[in-house]
Amino acid sequence: LWEYLRNNDFDSRNYFSPAVLPLKQNIFGGTLGGPLFIPKLYPKDKTKTFFFFSYSGVNKHIASTVFGATPTQDMRNGLFNNKIVDPTTGNPFPQNSAGQYVIPTSRLNQNGLTYLNAMALLPNYNSGSFNNYLNANPEILTQNDIQIKGDHNIGEKFHLMGEYFDLRQDDNLPNQTFLPSPFTNQTQTYYTRSKLAEAQFTWIISPQMVNQISAGSNIYTVSLDLAGLVYLNQLSNFQSTLPYSGFLSNRIPQVTFSGGWSSLGVVQSLPLTHASDLEDTLTDDWSWVKGKHNIEAGLNIVFSTKRQNIYSQSNGAWAFSGKFTGDPIADYMLGEAANFTQTNGERRPYIHGKMVSPYFQDT
Repeated sequence: LWEYLRNNDFDSRNYFSPAVLPLKQNIFGGTLGGPLFIPKLYPKDKTKTFFFFSYSGVNKHIASTVFGATPTQDMRNGLFNNKIVDPTTGNPFPQNSAGQYVIPTSRLNQNGLTYLNAMALLPNYNSGSFNNYLNANPEILTQNDIQIKGDHNIGEKFHLMGEYFDLRQDDNLPNQTFLPSPFTNQTQTYYTRSKLAEAQFTWIISPQMVNQISAGSNIYTVSLDLAGLVYLNQLSNFQSTLPYSGFLSNRIPQVTFSGGWSSLGVVQSLPLTHASDLEDTLTDDWSWVKGKHNIEAGLNIVFSTKRQNIYSQSNGAWAFSGKFTGDPIADYMLGEAANFTQTNGERRPYIHGKMVSPYFQDT
């Protein structure tokens, strides 16, 4: 049995964080193994059957500091400290008594403002730098690994072995990292699972010759999930009419800005449900020691199947560059996008393959 511990109680404050960031880490587990027997019944010498079991677990709360830039309340009200140009006249917007350039309320895109207020949280960090939003929530990772193995001797020449591995991991991130977006109204999770099973039969034909046959199956699956604001029906009063209505077009559209501003919406690769790689393997290995020669031959056959959605921006993506006003956020407030893209759907192919690999060598 073992346990490895780390905790934020032992840490000092990160220079960029107002408080000590959370960190809780526990790595623990144990092993158990030996001969498998029934007292006075099977087997008498305890040399026939053996077992081994191993378990390890991980529970981590990992500190993080994710920074981003989000429009201020003034910008959402149409007030900008930097000069912005009215695209209808080519002249700067008028200034108020504080020297701010003002977009008239009647020209603010109310649908875009609804989206912005829902997706881009207001600033919560003031250090005098461009980045004005801080997400200090921890990354939470849990993992469970299991191994089970059995060995059985069938006389002196035959040996049978079987084993099974099962690994499961959930990695919960404090933000949408693929976009990337720093905001706490979206969190991303990796779900991964790997399972492997193998059976192996060994035949000692003679002191110089051995043959081993094994059959195994290995499957790896991953799901990339997104929690929080993901789908259009979660944004009340926001209207989105797209050219296409294919698979996953009901996700919240993606919006990007030039100039280092944080991106919004849902990236094309999320959510990804049950992407998997399956391999079934059959192997035969034969060896023969003859005088000065070590002769080996065998055959390996692998059958594979891959299933995964092909990433697609079926929910649409708008980009704002400052092309019209000189400022990307001002462009957005007017509803003036530099470009728009959308695919008409998302496909999920099933790919099957087979590999046959014979070999022979003499060393």
